Amino acid sequence: LHLSIRRQRQMCIRDRWLPKGTALREKLENAEDEKLRALAELENIRRRMQKEKEDSAKYGASDISRDLFEILDNLDRAIQAAPKILEKKDEIESKYLSLREGIELILRELLSILKRHGIESILPEVGEKFDPNIHQAMMEIPKEDLDPGLVCEILQNGYKIYDRLLRPAMVGVSKSKQDQKSDD
Repeated sequence: LHLSIRRQRQMCIRDRWLPKGTALREKLENAEDEKLRALAELENIRRRMQKEKEDSAKYGASDISRDLFEILDNLDRAIQAAPKILEKKDEIESKYLSLREGIELILRELLSILKRHGIESILPEVGEKFDPNIHQAMMEIPKEDLDPGLVCEILQNGYKIYDRLLRPAMVGVSKSKQDQKSDD
């Protein structure tokens, strides 16, 4: 309502000062028309961008999901191939080794898929310096054979997507035996 009153005032002033049919009035009307069209176009672009943002949030995982279907299929096949009842000891051992090999292949395939989508594992090693940017210390363990502040136990691998941390690697960190005595 406020805009329409304002617009009416502008038109009234324009009509008073610029009679119809003058070149200046036509230029002003054309400029106003172009302004309104530009504003409408900006609104359309804003709506389109909002829709694309919503679709991206909603369907962004489609590519990785399609790749993960292979993993689900392989796990399903592994479960179906694993016998429920085994009577002979050598049969148990061979089936177990075959199942383990299949699961290792599936794990490698999963890590490969994640890597294709920019997700990489953070695999800490014993003796590596503790880095709070990629490690989460879950416990301190007194160790004589390691300097304090080094990774001495790996509890869980971490993951990052490109340069952003998704989950820190959970580790145990070494501390000296003297630090343990002062804690007691």
